[in-house]
Amino acid sequence: MEDNKKEQTPVVLVCPLSWGLGHASRCIPVAYLLLQKECRVYVCGSEEVIALMKSGLGEKACYMRFDGMKVRYGRQTFLNLLLQTPLFIFGSIKEHYNLKKIIRLTGANAVISDNRYGLWSKKVFTVFITHQLNTKLPSRFSFLQKPLRQTIKKIARKHNALWIPDNFFGVSFAGELSKVNDNYHPQIFYTGLLTRFLRYGFDDLAGAGGGAVNNYVLCIVSGPEPQRTFFEKKLIRQLQQVPYNSVLLRGVPGSNNKVEKGKTVIYDHTDSLHFARLIAGASLVICRPGYSTLMDMSEFCCKLLLVPTPCQPEQEYLARIFNNRGWSYSVNQDKMNLKQDIERALSYEGIPKMLESKNGLSEAINYMLGKVF
Repeated sequence: MEDNKKEQTPVVLVCPLSWGLGHASRCIPVAYLLLQKECRVYVCGSEEVIALMKSGLGEKACYMRFDGMKVRYGRQTFLNLLLQTPLFIFGSIKEHYNLKKIIRLTGANAVISDNRYGLWSKKVFTVFITHQLNTKLPSRFSFLQKPLRQTIKKIARKHNALWIPDNFFGVSFAGELSKVNDNYHPQIFYTGLLTRFLRYGFDDLAGAGGGAVNNYVLCIVSGPEPQRTFFEKKLIRQLQQVPYNSVLLRGVPGSNNKVEKGKTVIYDHTDSLHFARLIAGASLVICRPGYSTLMDMSEFCCKLLLVPTPCQPEQEYLARIFNNRGWSYSVNQDKMNLKQDIERALSYEGIPKMLESKNGLSEAINYMLGKVF
């Protein structure tokens, strides 16, 4: 019986949160390594999540729609999320019961949930991925910070393992957000920084002159509406007034449209390799300081101009600590002036090369597979 069990192919569900595409982006290296370890991988998520992860993994993985709840952001991001708390609770319960059906359907041995709070199970090994252990809230809601952190801890402990996408040694990339003591969870792994570009080497980037710096600015538009569109329009307008060519990625999966507006080339979406080449060749990257975006940029030691999404305290915090470390310049969206801000951002040193973590992604996956088989 034991020998038959070991001959089976491990089946693993990878389930990223669909609030933006950052969670899906950082799950690409997770799924990629699982495939290398000869697991059968099901990517379970929204249509947008599947489109992004399919562009990075191709047909090697299986894909299954597993939508979470739809989120309404609005102009006051955190307040809108707070008002939807009952829907989040109901959505997590619904996800938990839907997961049971998917486990039966796929024969899954393990589930990896990136910030989807309802995806724990007593029947199979489950992993919770998050860097948001010490969440940051707006000052007027600071009284909710402690109970929210305790709730996240309780949810994390429902899972067999907690994976934190950050460094163990050296500088903590997420700062206070990911700092916890050893008693937080019985089985913690620091995976190191998770980026979809981890597998690309110098030769892969030959399309950008082998990684040589070119005289263009790359703008990456991301985040919730309506702020995403406000940011995009302001970038396109101001890019026409600076002495640089520019490329703007709109981040719209499923569309390959390309247009030119003045000195700016605009892509709706592009594949991971072309994206990597664009980053490698840019003099400067202008983007939101979303955590997954910053992890992607770390692979290239980029110089950055960070523009936090208004009313998102985590992004404001990350922009501030990156600025304080001398890595990048940041500016609020309403005060953005690219004529001045680009030159200031170019004077910063950029993200330094990150050290390897104590126990990385491979060790975390090996532990999980050892418990499953």
